[in-house]
Amino acid sequence: MRTEGVEYGSYMHQEEAGGGPELRYGAGKRVVANSAAGDVPKGNSVIKLLVFLLFAISLLLPSVTICAQQLVSVMTLNPAKFEVARFDGTGNFGLWQRRVKDLLAQQSLQKALRETKPADMDDTDWTEMKEKAAGLIRLCVSDESQDGGSPNKEAIQVEVEPTPTNNISQVHQQPPETTTTNNDTEVLGGATEDLAGENDYQLVRDRERRSVKPPERYGYEDLAAYALLTSSGDPSTFREAMASQEKERWMGAMMEEMESLQKNQTWELVQLPKGKRAIGCKWVYKRKPAVTEKEGEKFKARLVAKGYSQQKGIDYDEIFSPVVRHTSIRAVLALVASRDMHLEQMDVKTAFLHGNLDEQIYMEQPEGFSDTGKGRLVCKLKRSLYGLKQSPRQWYKRFDSYMLQIGYKRCEYDCCVYVRSLDDGSFIFLLLYVDDMLIAANHLHDVNELKILLGKEFDMKDLGAAKRILGMEIHRDKGARKLWLSQKSYVEKVLNRFDMSNSKAVSTPLANHFKLTLDQCPKSDSEIEYMSKVPYASAVGKHHWEAVKWIFRYLKGTTGHGIMFSSEKGNPSVVGYVDSDYAGDMDDRRSTTGYVFTLAGGPICWKSSVQSIVAMSTTEAEYMAVAEAAKEALWLTGLVKELGVEQGGVQLHCDSQSAIYLAKNQVYHARTKHIDVRFHKNRELLTTGQILLEKVHTSENAADMLTKPVTSDKFKHCLDLLHVSQC
Repeated sequence: MRTEGVEYGSYMHQEEAGGGPELRYGAGKRVVANSAAGDVPKGNSVIKLLVFLLFAISLLLPSVTICAQQLVSVMTLNPAKFEVARFDGTGNFGLWQRRVKDLLAQQSLQKALRETKPADMDDTDWTEMKEKAAGLIRLCVSDESQDGGSPNKEAIQVEVEPTPTNNISQVHQQPPETTTTNNDTEVLGGATEDLAGENDYQLVRDRERRSVKPPERYGYEDLAAYALLTSSGDPSTFREAMASQEKERWMGAMMEEMESLQKNQTWELVQLPKGKRAIGCKWVYKRKPAVTEKEGEKFKARLVAKGYSQQKGIDYDEIFSPVVRHTSIRAVLALVASRDMHLEQMDVKTAFLHGNLDEQIYMEQPEGFSDTGKGRLVCKLKRSLYGLKQSPRQWYKRFDSYMLQIGYKRCEYDCCVYVRSLDDGSFIFLLLYVDDMLIAANHLHDVNELKILLGKEFDMKDLGAAKRILGMEIHRDKGARKLWLSQKSYVEKVLNRFDMSNSKAVSTPLANHFKLTLDQCPKSDSEIEYMSKVPYASAVGKHHWEAVKWIFRYLKGTTGHGIMFSSEKGNPSVVGYVDSDYAGDMDDRRSTTGYVFTLAGGPICWKSSVQSIVAMSTTEAEYMAVAEAAKEALWLTGLVKELGVEQGGVQLHCDSQSAIYLAKNQVYHARTKHIDVRFHKNRELLTTGQILLEKVHTSENAADMLTKPVTSDKFKHCLDLLHVSQC
């Protein structure tokens, strides 16, 4: 006998010939029971008679059919067999599947749904975990089906083998079985189809769920592998530091930090005022490589305030703090090599602690060093602390006022460069980058005097002769009066990070066959999936990623290269090269400006960028490039003059004769009348002699490599012109 499925209350049942009714719970889980006529107790004749009467009446009263079918369903429900398999995405099992997944996660058994054994587990642990997961699913099935009769737990078969589609389990009925009753073979169970029709559809329960995929970063499907790759090995919390093998060294670093804090009277312990709130703090740990061979690796611990919880206008106001420009650093190094000056380096211990606070800020006591006292005590900050938004600014204001007090002049063109003219006509320079300092002078005793003055005012550390500054390595040959500036360690670190340390080297940073456009962005799903695994975020397409890898290959072959500054006859002076391509941008047809300026033979400043507007001719493109380079030349002229360089007009070499004529001759022409007035500043600078625009052959223009891909021979020649060579 076969009847159509009828929905009643919170479940639905279906009867099929040779099969049993199907109870379908509101959560969507199916519990299928196998039944036959012989399964009804024989002594229950009264119930059989009632069932027969109800079916007879159902022919006339459809509403009675529901009651009859429900009664048959409940009475004939027998223990069933279940098989737990991986959810394949074709059905919807609602709250039950969520419950199973949550229970597995709660018991830390979600790894049992993986296809392969995790690498950190042995076979015994893997088997035990799968057995625990199977038992948990059995209990869940048993709880869901208890209203219709408890299933036979011995007959339950649990299979926890994942497939690539999903991670959730579902219940399927096993293949049909047969048994013998009254010498007749009867079918006790059969594969039940999902006969739920349109009337059974529920939006909340049966709607299709979108598949949420976690992002894959850096091409690693296992995020733990990515975390391992990027981890520095330093502890991230106080507990990790105390649990590590180097806990004594980390504790020593924290004690040193606390001594500095107490020495500078950074805070005082007070009761938290009513209506005020205290910001948090944490320890930050870092291993620092050895600056000298004798020193060895250093363990550094820093107490940092959680400044992200500060509110503007209440906890802070102005936060800007300047740092020395890299161009200024290279300019001073060029003068050091040219004049054979002494170059020393110093570091300020806990620099931000020397700044005075203008606001009232309360902070929680540091972990591991708290003093409870009476009631809840907090730190009322008297000086700035690392992590506070205003700390860099307060430190700079304190240092700047002291340098002016001891007779040094702040440069107008870089406010982090301090200069003092000595009695013998020489100069002493100090460059400040947050808490790192470079000191250069002709005589060592002048350097030592400045060190003594700084040591009296601040807690300083003398690092001796400068070897490294801001990731740049300084190599010096005083006998030949040469100085090299390289970034070998940084380049090797970048290559290792992107797994390009074993790549094949190339001779140029970019080849002619690269034509990069916005149209190369990923469009298909396969391209998007490919780019999601690319570790370089700025590479928008496959061709862009190939270009980035080409740059890495170029860096692989030039890790030992650096900028060389040397002594020149006469006074050193700034010399510039400028060039431009024409409509090199494939998307909006804008041109590229490139310029480079040298001092003491080596480059101190360079730039390669797309122009702001579209040029209508090669002359216009070159003319706009000259205007851009002229602005940088004016700034460099002012800087080196403050450093004691007698600089006249800056020689600016250009390979476009038409651009030079346009700058020197104020002739009205129909082809140039549209050029913006701001670019005609060139004419004024040429008239006053601040810029000396000179013609140079294209083959001798060092800026040519900054505007377009060039051949390996031309590129090497440009590097030779700029004194970029092996250190």
